[in-house]
Amino acid sequence: MLAAVFEGPGQMAVREVERPRCSEDGMVVKVEACAICGTDSRIFAHGQANVKVPQIMGHEIAGIVDEVGPLAKGFQVGDRVAIRPGIPCGVCSACTSGRQNFCASKEKVSFGYAIPGGFAEYVHVPGRALRVGTVLRVPEGVDLDEISIFEPFGCVVNAQEMVKPTVGDTVVIIGAGPVGCMHLALAKMHGASKTIIADVLGSRLELASRFGPSVCVDSSAEDLTGRVMVETAEAGADVVIVACSSGRAQEQALEMVGRGGRVSYFAGLPHEKPYINFNSNLVHYRQMAVYGVTGANWRQHEVAFNLLATKQVDGGRLVTHRIALKDILEGFRIAREGEGLKVVVKPHLKP
Repeated sequence: MLAAVFEGPGQMAVREVERPRCSEDGMVVKVEACAICGTDSRIFAHGQANVKVPQIMGHEIAGIVDEVGPLAKGFQVGDRVAIRPGIPCGVCSACTSGRQNFCASKEKVSFGYAIPGGFAEYVHVPGRALRVGTVLRVPEGVDLDEISIFEPFGCVVNAQEMVKPTVGDTVVIIGAGPVGCMHLALAKMHGASKTIIADVLGSRLELASRFGPSVCVDSSAEDLTGRVMVETAEAGADVVIVACSSGRAQEQALEMVGRGGRVSYFAGLPHEKPYINFNSNLVHYRQMAVYGVTGANWRQHEVAFNLLATKQVDGGRLVTHRIALKDILEGFRIAREGEGLKVVVKPHLKP
């Protein structure tokens, strides 16, 4: 089969590899869609300790069951499926309490990291993944390209369950990339009265405008905190979501949120530069809450899955590019330079 093989920072080769063999209790899925994630871009550029080369990356996967092992249960050939990236242990206290994103077991593995992922024509799903509920069945009529992005959208659901945007709120989103636009769409669905989205790239703001923000701010040319204060009559925002990997944006978020406000540090910072100037007096005197986010649990994945499947959030606006596997490097460029939102790799698309 054809696969894109990551061979080290900046190195990826599209070549023939052996088709995965189906284990007795697992299955093989024909990959119809695998979206490029920001994490994929970061690993491609810099590598990552838990990604041993050579490796087939890609973890936002949807496809059709092609082969089922004799001991596998719950699926059959021809089923349309979407796959969660992580395979938790299923037995630790985090897993059994429904917080699968906190599973810290050495048994936990993820597609595209420790085991081959979806930038290939076929992917093997081990039996343990089936037993812990990693695979979701996709209803007929639901676009596989669009449903492949349910996992990052689940992370957005996780963040917004903490900051709780609601009717009457002003919500600021810093970063107009794919997850920033997901945050915008979900905040509007929750009834936010004013939505402000900011980015340093005009191309991304142009893409974000299709989701109907109240205000777009080019923060490379305008003081974002000052603009938020003008837009809120100096009261500050109710919710600020930092959806970009910027320490300065995290610092600004504390400055622009109002009394009783909520801040989400959705995006992490580079491991070599994780510290910011954190004005704890702002948190204290404004009685604000600051939240971090890591992944999503099974329930939050399913919330995101259902919002996309029922078109309550339009995945068609989020998926801006569909490319053949041989063009994957172009897909990474599009994602990196902000020319699109979600870029979906389609391994069986004919050039």
